[in-house]
Amino acid sequence: MNEIWKDIPGYERLYQVSNLGNVKSLSREMWNGVSFWKSKERILKVRKCSNGYLDCLLYDIKRKAKRKRVHRLVMLAYHKTCDTI
Repeated sequence: MNEIWKDIPGYERLYQVSNLGNVKSLSREMWNGVSFWKSKERILKVRKCSNGYLDCLLYDIKRKAKRKRVHRLVMLAYHKTCDTI
């Protein structure tokens, strides 16, 4: 099966999720306080919660971190029937 990537609503141009449940961070220019540097595209690590669901850590444009459930990200990106993530 081919892996198809789509933007995560609310995190466009930052993160994408695939139809296989992988989440990746897209390459972008970032400021470290001294200079700009370009981050590389990479697959994010996921962790298993105590209830068995997988989640990952996403940062918004203001560098605020939130844990998101992977199955809800897939649902939101591909079916758009989820109200909130």
